[in-house]
Amino acid sequence: APRALLSRVPPRFPEAAQRRRLEGEVELLLTIAADGSVEGVDVLRAEPPGVFDREAVLAARRWRYAPAEGRSTARVVLTFRRPD
Repeated sequence: APRALLSRVPPRFPEAAQRRRLEGEVELLLTIAADGSVEGVDVLRAEPPGVFDREAVLAARRWRYAPAEGRSTARVVLTFRRPD
């Protein structure tokens, strides 16, 4: 069963993307430690490339999952929509 996500820090919307009116999404592979902390983040896909990757990774590193036996992985997609 997938582990419960206990706290999710939303990613910051990059100012450069805001100015250029860009939107996009980033798919991440998270490695979750036994204590529920995120110990690794890999970018699997980023549209458009190189725009939202950094903020997505910084946010996901601060997420917390429910503790479990051993480590596990999770695939997540972060969507970046322009704030109105």
